Amino acid sequence: KEAGYKTYLIGKWHLGYSKWDYTPIKRGFDYFYGMYGGFSDYFTHISAEPESPGNAAFDLHEHSANDILTDGTVKETDYQNIKIIKDTWQQYSEKLFTDKAVEIIRDHDEEKGPLFLTVSYMNPHSPLQALQEDERRVPSNITNNIRKTFSA
Repeated sequence: KEAGYKTYLIGKWHLGYSKWDYTPIKRGFDYFYGMYGGFSDYFTHISAEPESPGNAAFDLHEHSANDILTDGTVKETDYQNIKIIKDTWQQYSEKLFTDKAVEIIRDHDEEKGPLFLTVSYMNPHSPLQALQEDERRVPSNITNNIRKTFSA
């Protein structure tokens, strides 16, 4: 960042989110689009953390450094200004992440500094899920359903 890079994180964070200070923006990224947890459904984007199954919640977020005031505090309440993307229901998260990364690369203005982009896909990560069209392309000699999904 000191060299002028615009920093982006797309995908799975899974490094803490119980406080705003643990989120990607407070850890130095200018922009984040993805899941805070590591066990979110690939299609509904509902978290499925094994240690707290009763606390399921929508876990697809988009926010930027503009959500933080100059004194380091967050506008109003901690998560009030984070834009939660609800129009992505039943869309495969890995495709959403790829599309967002392509958009960032395409729209990046080199005149405003270099680009640093990290894309952290969830797969292969629990819950193991894949698009049916990808599973259909897996060779027929792989008959175990878990291996087939993993291979897809």
